[in-house]
Amino acid sequence: MTMQSEDYRKDYTSTGVASYAYTWRILDEEWLAVYVDGELQTLNSDYTVSGVGENAGGEVTFSDPPVAGLTIAIMPSVPITQTTDIVENTNLPAQTFEDALDKLTAIAKQHEERLNRFGLDEAGEAPVLYARSNVGSTAPAAPAAGGGKIYLKSSGGKMQFVALFPSGVEQVIATEP
Repeated sequence: MTMQSEDYRKDYTSTGVASYAYTWRILDEEWLAVYVDGELQTLNSDYTVSGVGENAGGEVTFSDPPVAGLTIAIMPSVPITQTTDIVENTNLPAQTFEDALDKLTAIAKQHEERLNRFGLDEAGEAPVLYARSNVGSTAPAAPAAGGGKIYLKSSGGKMQFVALFPSGVEQVIATEP
């Protein structure tokens, strides 16, 4: 089997129904993370998974359907392990090899999905981590083209993580509560 789906995350606004589709192949029901309004749900308690091993994916079915209007996110949660043991001078079934390649592809897609959630500026540039020894309320000098920075800033008595993009644009990523 191949993993053809470019889609590797599904976001829904609940309509009050119990089942929501995912459209990629998983080899284990634990290869999904399911969130309702940002809260991680528990497999076999809050939801079940169907379609394990199916190229077209399957469905996440909630035990209690989320209230209409809540956000639902279904995303990959593939363990980064290598569990295929290939013994020298033995036959290697094609399906064993295929499943190992599918897992590597799933891990790569999982990383891609996570990287895509990271804030990018209008040119598609991502900031890089920038550590400052003295946290202040002023931004460091704008980075050279091709690089960005993330730094801490004090604002109104609260700490903020701020991204400074190569274009010079600052974007607050998070503010302490």
